[in-house]
Amino acid sequence: VWKSLGQLRAAQEGWRVAPASAEELGSFYHLRVAQERTARRASQVDHASG
Repeated sequence: VWKSLGQLRAAQEGWRVAPASAEELGSFYHLRVAQERTARRASQVDHASG
């Protein structure tokens, strides 16, 4: 799910992702997932403190 979502976002944002290896590809998606989780957690905190 995250992989396809990452590819979709990359296409939407006009990125040209060409990782040199599977390891680089994995780290790229891991970073994207981490950013998504951080952003979602921050938004939840904002709503909770609201």
